[in-house]
Amino acid sequence: MNLSFEGAPRVALLLVILLLVLGHGSAPALAQAIDPQSLVGEWIGQWSNTSRAQASGPYNLLISKVDGDKVTGRVERSAFQKNTSFAFVGTLEGNKLIIVSPDSKTELEISGNQMRGGAFGTYRGTITLNKR
Repeated sequence: MNLSFEGAPRVALLLVILLLVLGHGSAPALAQAIDPQSLVGEWIGQWSNTSRAQASGPYNLLISKVDGDKVTGRVERSAFQKNTSFAFVGTLEGNKLIIVSPDSKTELEISGNQMRGGAFGTYRGTITLNKR
């Protein structure tokens, strides 16, 4: 019996490629596609500071315009017995809204009528918002 393995590396390579392609065919769906215009409006909720015990307060996000991946609006939050309000132009990346302010970077994951995420920087905390 004479077994020839001359073409075996090619066959093995093709099998590996086929398995990789078939294995990724059923991969989980990427971030849920959202209608950017559905973001326009008022989002209300709470923030909780992750570095100070029992520090939390209201967090309001008013989105006035979405143009491509640019989201324009205003944040109003109460932090440490001080109200803060600032205008922003954020970036929409898939189902994430990213807002960079002078003191922090906020990343909010959008799922239907809810946003959840956190802020990192001088102001740190978790944020949960619902569309009004």
